Amino acid sequence: MKTTDHTEQRDTLGVSLIIPFYNEGEGIAHLASRLIPVVRKMQKNWNVQIILIDDGSSDDTYARLREHFGQLDIEGLSILRHIENSGIGAAMVSGFEAATGDIVCTMDSDCTYAPEDIPKLVHLIVEENADIATGSPYHPEGGIDGVAAWRIAVSKSASWLYRRIVPEKLFCYTSMFRAYRREWARPEHFESEGFLSVAELILAGAYRGARIVELPSRLKVRAFGSSKLRFFRVVRSHLGLLARATLENLSLGWMRVNGMSFARDFKKTSPAFNQQPSGELLDRMVLVGRVRGVV
Repeated sequence: MKTTDHTEQRDTLGVSLIIPFYNEGEGIAHLASRLIPVVRKMQKNWNVQIILIDDGSSDDTYARLREHFGQLDIEGLSILRHIENSGIGAAMVSGFEAATGDIVCTMDSDCTYAPEDIPKLVHLIVEENADIATGSPYHPEGGIDGVAAWRIAVSKSASWLYRRIVPEKLFCYTSMFRAYRREWARPEHFESEGFLSVAELILAGAYRGARIVELPSRLKVRAFGSSKLRFFRVVRSHLGLLARATLENLSLGWMRVNGMSFARDFKKTSPAFNQQPSGELLDRMVLVGRVRGVV
């Protein structure tokens, strides 16, 4: 793990919040009623930028975003619009490119994770010296309320497998509810244009030596709209990424016979993990799932 002190002054810290939308018009009023008070409180300590991305919606999402957010007196508010639906990964590319904050947060638009917990993610970056803070409903102190059984089965199974392969032991690898130190929120850290980009980002951080901390969170069933996840497509995508992670471990000599202890020992003795995430050596070590077009 890196031990560099990244402590920032709260009164100058910039926080960018990225939220993608696709056919979520029905729930935007509810999101605004919960998110805006959170942003107001955050503005007391930090410079807040909000980036809302309509990813080619066919409903009234864009109009609702302008109605509920467009008139706010928030200097850093941006409402972006994709002409065509391209996926969460593509939306995050647009968001990352527009973000100016020292810390970049991402969250789902459906309030399945509580917007009120966003400051907790930021605090983990600032006070716990984390590079990436991620919400975790599978943490022993987290929880799940009313979410479809198949969705939990896929997510839990994927996280269980990632945990046994990836050199960073987490309870959940698939949550989009996260905060990143800005250098870890880059489009070059993932390839998928869809949901798999979320897992790619956390794996990229793990293989590059980021300090990743989990926030116990509650995942709740969405109150409006419907999930855009497709079972077989998501399963196939995760299997592809897991296969690539296994090959990456083999290429690096990370035979995980002794579990996490072996991988952590390798990280401590490998100079590459003590460097900043750049350079040809780290590019070789970073895992990038070549799955464009699958999700």
